[in-house]
Amino acid sequence: MELVTWSDPKYFVFANALIRSLRYHENENIIHYNLMDFNEEQCEKVKNMFAKDSKIRFIRTNSNQFDYKVNNKTEFYRNYRPRLFLKLLEQSESGKICTFGANGIVFTKLCYVEEHLDKNDFVFLERQKQNVHTSSPKRVSGIDDVQALVEQGLDLDKILETTTGKVVLLGLHAMRNSEVCHEILKNWIEMIEHTSVVNKTYSDMNLFVKSVINYQMKNNIKIKTATSRGTP
Repeated sequence: MELVTWSDPKYFVFANALIRSLRYHENENIIHYNLMDFNEEQCEKVKNMFAKDSKIRFIRTNSNQFDYKVNNKTEFYRNYRPRLFLKLLEQSESGKICTFGANGIVFTKLCYVEEHLDKNDFVFLERQKQNVHTSSPKRVSGIDDVQALVEQGLDLDKILETTTGKVVLLGLHAMRNSEVCHEILKNWIEMIEHTSVVNKTYSDMNLFVKSVINYQMKNNIKIKTATSRGTP
């Protein structure tokens, strides 16, 4: 399994801590670190800091190289990530990647995540939220519960605009090189890059939820996930 994170220069202090926490807890995986809007001097400084770690792969991205209709760089960084995920997943020798927001810290070995990916297409965190749309259930506990509301006739976009739709956290987001993952990632990319809601807070996570639900309803299946379903 290969690991992925990304940051701009301001967030490097967090990415640095994340990478060092991974190594401290004996995660010897290849790490892909996407340097976003780093200048030459900044890039060299980071590479020198990790010069003794031969398993870090550096990627350089500049927000000006893409014609994204976003209001600022922060939104670009959030919404660029599914395109990064898909590219690295397709190139991965292991066929598995585990991605982290730069402000995360790891306190354990990640073997269990890789084991989950032996049987599941995705690993991420689902959480409970109050259902403000119908009298029952009182709370929804993840994507499938939101999909159940859609199947009752509720509009998915309207659900995602409310707290009820905020059922996914993608601070850790692992996936394997499968047809299911490819399709969901491609749909996620399409929605992120061609939508008027791209600049809204949580739009990237909400559109992942939408991509999964659309895929499941279109194909009449439930994708295989490990999610800590129902976590508050």
